[in-house]
Amino acid sequence: GCEARVGRFTAVYDAGPVSVRTTARVTVRPDGDSYLLAGGAYPTTVRDGDPDTARAIDSLLDSDRFDTEQRELVATVE
Repeated sequence: GCEARVGRFTAVYDAGPVSVRTTARVTVRPDGDSYLLAGGAYPTTVRDGDPDTARAIDSLLDSDRFDTEQRELVATVE
């Protein structure tokens, strides 16, 4: 069979009063006449913006946990 293709991307998302760096991962695997696809994006850090809002959002981010959960998700199609 064919192996899955995994792509990883980073971007900055403008979330109103702050900008948030995000990481996205997508996996695509051929499955007969169709494809299986899994992926998603998660916030990693607050880049800039209103300091109070940035601190509040940053305190909620757990990029290690988000990364682990996303790896488990995309592994379902690898």
